Amino acid sequence: MYGGGREPFYQAGALRHGKIRIEYQNRLRELRDLLFNPEQTGVLIEEYTSLIATRHGALTFAEADRRKWDYHPIHTSPHAMGGMKTRPGLYYTASPSGDIFGMAQLMKRYVGTRGRQLDQRWLANPSLPPKPKLTADSIPKTASESARVRCEVNSDGAPMNIQWRLGDVTPPGKAPNRKRHPGNYEVATLWSTNGPTAVEIPPSVLRPGHTYRLRARFQDANGASGHYSLPVQFTVAP
Repeated sequence: MYGGGREPFYQAGALRHGKIRIEYQNRLRELRDLLFNPEQTGVLIEEYTSLIATRHGALTFAEADRRKWDYHPIHTSPHAMGGMKTRPGLYYTASPSGDIFGMAQLMKRYVGTRGRQLDQRWLANPSLPPKPKLTADSIPKTASESARVRCEVNSDGAPMNIQWRLGDVTPPGKAPNRKRHPGNYEVATLWSTNGPTAVEIPPSVLRPGHTYRLRARFQDANGASGHYSLPVQFTVAP
């Protein structure tokens, strides 16, 4: 959460090598589109918060950890180190609501801030392929039906490879609970293929009661991939 992103991979100069930089940016773009965004990471934060905390006042792992740090005997010891991190009551200083749920909101806001920094510093490139536009010709209502979707081909004539992928997601508004119903996240690939301008998702990969997102992205002749399209989302009946 702190620092300027100068981790060892960056400091070693690896990103000065063209092919490594392209692959790094391809993967980073994929993570931004599919996971590190306010919607998907927001659900992930909610899921893991439910594992360590509750709003009903029970003694939870989160509260036990707070008490450990806020009331640790080292705070009253003559050997305690001075500074902003060793005084009692600092555990939730940054939380707007003074508890773990405020910290979760702080983390969600950070995802948006850091995501914009990543986009500006690493991913801004006007020469990238554009986002594809998808059209759904057939959306399955049951697990025995297939999905058929086509992609609008780039009109400028430049050679483009089309990369398709399908992910299973927990629908927005249906918060997962890690202990009982772990969430599904789009970044986990269920099915993928390259090349065709139209695809058919085989029914064998679909499960009743699950929600899916199908996306595609263009890759140019140099191997650089653009952002994924907006998703074609559908839910298979239970």
